[in-house]
Formats: sequence, C-alpha cells, structure tokens
Amino acid sequence: MEMLMTRLREGCGRHLVVIILVALAVVEALSLVALTRMPSQPGLLIYGEEERGVIVTQPVLKISEIRGPRIDDEAAMIVADESAELSRSSRRSSCATQAAVSPCPTLPIGIWIFLLAAYVALLIFNFSYTFRQAARPQWFWETLYTALALIGWYAWDGCRDHIWFPFAVVQFGLITFAIYAYLLEKRLLEKEKQDTTQKA
Repeated sequence: MEMLMTRLREGCGRHLVVIILVALAVVEALSLVALTRMPSQPGLLIYGEEERGVIVTQPVLKISEIRGPRIDDEAAMIVADESAELSRSSRRSSCATQAAVSPCPTLPIGIWIFLLAAYVALLIFNFSYTFRQAARPQWFWETLYTALALIGWYAWDGCRDHIWFPFAVVQFGLITFAIYAYLLEKRLLEKEKQDTTQKA
C-alpha cells in the first residue's frame, strides 16, 4: 500500500500541470451543465433563473373592424388614457416595492468582477513572493483563499444570480496554479542542471 502511495505521489509530482489542466476541463464541463437549463415548456425562454413566455404580438383591431355597437372617438381616447396611466402607476409602485423589499440580497456585478480580479491578483502575489526560495509547490494559503472566495459568494449572493463567480474562481485559480507549477518545475530543473554541471 505504501509503494502504491509513493508511486502515486511521484506520478502526481511529475505530471502536476496535466492533472491541473484536466481538473480545469472538468470544472468547465460542470459550469456548462450548471448554467444551461432546458425550459419546462417549449414556448418559454430562460433568462437567468426564471422562465419567461415568448410575447406574440397580435394585430390591433381598428374601430372599423369591430362588429357590434360603435363608440365615439372621445370615449375611446379617455379609456385608453386612463388604462395607460393606471398601468404606469402600477409599474412604479411594483418597482418601488421590489426595490424596498428584496427577497434575497446580492452584490452588483461590478463588485463581483472586482472580487474576482482581487482574488487572482492575490494568488499571483503569493506565488511570486516566495517563487525564488520555493523547493516545492505551495498550495495551503491559496486553497484557503479559494475557499474563502467560494464561501463569500455563497453568503453574499442569496439569489444565486451570479452563478458564474464560483466557476470563474476555480478556473482562474487552476490556471494560475498550473502556470506557477510549470514555471517552478522549469526553474527547479534548470537549478538541478546547474548543480550537476558545477559538480562535474
């Protein structure tokens, strides 16, 4: 059992970048599955998390096409004005109600993009700060930052409107770590070659 674990560690150490890229492909596939949904009925469209019906415009009937008793133009204008004014006031009150009472709080998209950029900048800073002294890939603090970003998304996005954020965090984290691991492995191999040429 110990031999198998030793071989597994050596294999993972030698092919770390390939393993990270495969993990990135898996995350990408999972994000596509999570973000793509089929509507429950064929006539509906999906926008975000809610389904909306397709609006089919019907031709507006003119007074000359209406069968039955006719009404004069003035009465029709008054009814049309009252209904338009009523619909405008109801829209204003519903928007004010929605703004006042939000069922689930979330941050604006600009802040989510800023948090993603700050996360990537923090990873790059951490990896580059100890790059010259590192003898093996570091991962503890970076994994902690990733977990904190995911927990923050879970806490601050109550509606789950920004489902792209956790997938973007994992993707950018894996890409940054893959580049770091590749450059570290390259540096260690060059250092090893220099040590062997100096000894010879």
